[in-house]
Amino acid sequence: MINYEKEHRRLWNWLADHPEAEKEDYFKYWDYDNIPQDKCFACEGARRETDDIGYCRFCPLGGSQVVGCIGGLYIDWWFEEQPEKRRKLARQIANLPWKEKKEDDNETDQCR
Repeated sequence: MINYEKEHRRLWNWLADHPEAEKEDYFKYWDYDNIPQDKCFACEGARRETDDIGYCRFCPLGGSQVVGCIGGLYIDWWFEEQPEKRRKLARQIANLPWKEKKEDDNETDQCR
């Protein structure tokens, strides 16, 4: 079984070490069936929690607004052009706290 937290940290630390790279570059030699949802291990972990299209509410990084779909660090990283700033943002994403979804957590976060 894949440890999504470990793989998330590995991906984002790699991106911090390669600030001019994109997520697609990390998965370049991966078997297509093994690439996580949205090339994101947090998204893949969240998606596996529900059949609902709004799986962002299960994001172990705190929902869509922390990292990405709606805004936050991922969008900042995506649009940043300066390598040192991309490096810093990628390292921040790599080190975000990872929390497991609780049964009674009823966030209404929206995805995409």
